[in-house]
Amino acid sequence: MKKSEKINPIQGKRLKECIKDSKLTQKELSEITPYTIQHINNIANSRRSMTREAAHIFAEKLHVDEEYLLGTSEYKTSEEMQSFIKSKGMQDMSAVLNYLESIGLKLKPINSLECLLTSLYKNIDILSPYIDPSSLKQLKQKYDFTLDPKDFYKKYYFEYCSVKLSSMLPDAPFLNIDDLTKGSLTLPPSNYALNNTYIGPNNIIEENYDISIYFEVYYKGNLVKTISEQGLQDFIKILDSYSICTIENIFLK
Repeated sequence: MKKSEKINPIQGKRLKECIKDSKLTQKELSEITPYTIQHINNIANSRRSMTREAAHIFAEKLHVDEEYLLGTSEYKTSEEMQSFIKSKGMQDMSAVLNYLESIGLKLKPINSLECLLTSLYKNIDILSPYIDPSSLKQLKQKYDFTLDPKDFYKKYYFEYCSVKLSSMLPDAPFLNIDDLTKGSLTLPPSNYALNNTYIGPNNIIEENYDISIYFEVYYKGNLVKTISEQGLQDFIKILDSYSICTIENIFLK
């Protein structure tokens, strides 16, 4: 063992547990993998660490998840994870966050203001401090906010827009990462709430607006997807059918 090698005792404990559950012996596991009995015994007794390559091979033979063997997930199999998420739904977002983090993804909740484009135009001065600058810039690149009111209304009459909020509107909900890890997706009381969309009161923009919850998914610091809550559940199901290697190939393209 190298002096710099860090030992994670959870790996040894879980390898022992999974070997026992599989009804195999260490000797039998060594016979169907490239690793000697001594190598397996050293890992099982926390005398050496388990490499990802070894975890991948052991996981395949023991029919468990390699992240569980490595100690980075609490779920022994992907089926166990899916069963937990399905039973809890999105109520326990900490489970979802743990699963995504175990495969290198980070989840960030975002709050989106959705309203008539003309409503945003009419209230742009008071709304700008609450809107994400890059989102507002993209919106202004797409639509001509330099038009006078008459021409703007004529050109964009009854078109809807969606912009990312950077801070909470007065009397409107704002979801953050702390809410998610506590397993809370319940929005504050409002005029009307359904499917995590908040229909705001007639306050700051003097007419109804929607606050919708979406999620930004990041891989190695890069934004790879923006999805709704239902989309997130579907996304997890798709990811669960891929290997980590495949996921990396997809997101690094």
